[in-house]
Amino acid sequence: MSKSASSYKWGFIIKGPRSALDYLLQNKNVPWWKLMNRGGEWEAWLPDVQHETCPNAQFDLVQQSIVRMNGLLNSRNLPGLIEMTHFVNNEAEQRTVSIPLPLVIRVTNLGGLGAVKHSFIDFSCIEPADLSNLKNLMDYWGQPNAETYEGLYKIYEWIQSIRHDLVTEIPKKQRERLTHTCNHWSSGPTARHATRGREPPKNPMPLREIKQIVMCLSDSYVQSVQSSVA
Repeated sequence: MSKSASSYKWGFIIKGPRSALDYLLQNKNVPWWKLMNRGGEWEAWLPDVQHETCPNAQFDLVQQSIVRMNGLLNSRNLPGLIEMTHFVNNEAEQRTVSIPLPLVIRVTNLGGLGAVKHSFIDFSCIEPADLSNLKNLMDYWGQPNAETYEGLYKIYEWIQSIRHDLVTEIPKKQRERLTHTCNHWSSGPTARHATRGREPPKNPMPLREIKQIVMCLSDSYVQSVQSSVA
């Protein structure tokens, strides 16, 4: 290891199949991340992007590195099922482990009322045509790149083609910012396009915000196909 656990500020703990974690650990001199096994706890960090002072900005960088880890595993015919579970902050020679807010929001109400009661779908109440569309939507969410700029924009675009009215409820400037961010090469290798030319967005939309918008659109669509036969 080129750096010790105390020489980086932001780290993150990951989980996944043991075969996948072992493979990631055994690769030597990986330039994109460093990884170690802390007595069964798999801690990683990004060696070249420790300049961020904002944990939310670092979260987006980590999310992209998770995609790259899974890409490496998939390319070697190993299960690409790596997920981040916690942030690690090494500051003032003190190690603090916490769950980043974007992960907390997945399972907790913003009002602090505890775990979200996720709504269930009664598939028997959905028309056959809508059920076919819903299957397509779930297939998009099931793709390995579903939580990247490219994958999220494909879901956004799919909903737009099926239920344009749901998308137009989002303010135009917000839609344009989302589209520019997802499609522009400056968002990194998970952007939808790699061609350089157009000016990058002046105020890129964070990946977590894009995901929140697309998830809300997706949920609205699911609700609409259930309510149409209620």
